[in-house]
Amino acid sequence: MAADPKNTDKGAIVTLSSQGAGTVTSNTLQNVNACGVTLVINATAVTGNLQVTLQGYDNASASWYNILVGPSITTAETTIMRVYPSITTSNTSTISSYTLPEWWRVFVTVGGSTPSVTATVGACLQI
Repeated sequence: MAADPKNTDKGAIVTLSSQGAGTVTSNTLQNVNACGVTLVINATAVTGNLQVTLQGYDNASASWYNILVGPSITTAETTIMRVYPSITTSNTSTISSYTLPEWWRVFVTVGGSTPSVTATVGACLQI
């Protein structure tokens, strides 16, 4: 896994090349002045399923919460997830009308029968 905590416009924040079920969490990323983020999930090989969740951090309770839980990806495909205030939420599994918090991360779950996944998750902050 690779992460660039201050500039997520460069490369993948999560890289998956694994066999077996499990979870992968990106580094904690800081949002300095963006309102939202676009995640690009590029799954090039999927056996089983892959699910990407965008999470925010609550300082008061010192815990992570889900902002947007993506769809279950079961085939090689590119999926776009967007979080931005006042965006039209026609598909609530890929779009959320929410403001990106100061601290956020990507949480990935791989599951299913004999799962094997090759994928990247990239991010572009939206001002």
